[in-house]
Amino acid sequence: MPFVMNSLKALMCLGVCCLSLSVGVLAQNPGDAPATALTTLDQKFVRSAAADGLLEVELGRLAQERGGGGEVKRFGERMVQDHAQLNAELQRLAAARSVTLPPKLTRDREALLAEIGRLTGADFDQAYAKQAVADHQRAVTSFDQQALTGRDAELKAWAAKVLPMLREHLQAARALSPNVTLGQ
Repeated sequence: MPFVMNSLKALMCLGVCCLSLSVGVLAQNPGDAPATALTTLDQKFVRSAAADGLLEVELGRLAQERGGGGEVKRFGERMVQDHAQLNAELQRLAAARSVTLPPKLTRDREALLAEIGRLTGADFDQAYAKQAVADHQRAVTSFDQQALTGRDAELKAWAAKVLPMLREHLQAARALSPNVTLGQ
């Protein structure tokens, strides 16, 4: 009889444990579940987009300070606002996937920022517009590719959501200096 009692107690304990686990699983919010690991290409996109976003914010600040024309200063202000918001959204997506983003500009981006930052007036405006066109052409291509072929559904949807804004940025950058073309 003691064996039966001990077995019964063991079964009851096991039942309570299983019930506790199932209640905990049922109580979880689907948004609380950790995201799956990103593919190498998705990680590359996230890190590249983050680095580019940091550069756009810094270039936008520079445009507000050094721009020769009001149009360039306003465009710079918009770049700071829009890309700061996008950077925050991307940071949230990356954190949920345990991806560490670059905390500051890379050396090559620092050098680019310094080079453009040495210019003033119309020279600054021309160099900034040319850089903004090149950056946003690359961004549109990258985000379009991610929206089409990315593996992470939420990241893919975010890229698709951001694309219209990046296309607007590209169009506005081109309008800053109608004579700006890549390679000049």
